[in-house]
Amino acid sequence: QVDEIAERIRMINCRSPGSLKEFLSKAKIKEVTEDIDPTTYLQYLAEDHIFMADDLRNKIQKSQEMGDEGTADLFIKLLRDHEKMGWMLNATSNS
Repeated sequence: QVDEIAERIRMINCRSPGSLKEFLSKAKIKEVTEDIDPTTYLQYLAEDHIFMADDLRNKIQKSQEMGDEGTADLFIKLLRDHEKMGWMLNATSNS
């Protein structure tokens, strides 16, 4: 997904981040650093995917308001991926 996003950024004539420092400065999800059990880890991971899905819904709306359907389409694909992964992780941790 990173390559696809970077390519889209370049297509709309912007500079995409290229270093780990730049990626980390733009990150909205924070790394879990404490020791946790696998079930809690899956729960955190599911929450992160749900957070990303919510963030993408906002980005889709903004892209469409700007008339940038190409970016909105990319975000819709990413939204489906995050929704599916969040659902799968929740289903796994609730089993």
